[in-house]
Amino acid sequence: MLDRIRVASLLIGLVGLAGFVVITQAGSGLGAPGAVMDYERAVYSGDYSRMWNLASESLRAGQSKEDFINRAQATSPGSERILDYAVQTNFLGDSAVSHSRLELESGQTAMHRLSLERVGGRWLIAGYEDYSGTWPLYTSGDRERDDHQRLWPGGR
Repeated sequence: MLDRIRVASLLIGLVGLAGFVVITQAGSGLGAPGAVMDYERAVYSGDYSRMWNLASESLRAGQSKEDFINRAQATSPGSERILDYAVQTNFLGDSAVSHSRLELESGQTAMHRLSLERVGGRWLIAGYEDYSGTWPLYTSGDRERDDHQRLWPGGR
């Protein structure tokens, strides 16, 4: 009788642990704003392999990894530390548009518009361009608004 209780307890524990792992890891990976900042850090640190890993097929535009990295190196702003940042994201189902505002060590402010798409539960960068509009971009009346500021501590 005691062996049956032990086996049942062990099975219940294993099922509970498996359920916990499935729930906590479902859709694991960076959210859209996290993917934006990870890509921005890769751009400003010259981590071209990381940029490749975060780029969707549409951003890669059929290029090989080597060609993508060569293009990224040629257009890179150079290595510079991001001191502070803000990201605003508007979700549209499995796609999103984010705007980032970066305070750089040089004293410059850089703003970018990034389009994202969710592929296999991961947010990938589908487009990246300079942005010269106003900030903040979304107001509290926007339908699907998601404001993320200082997702990670800045460099200050």
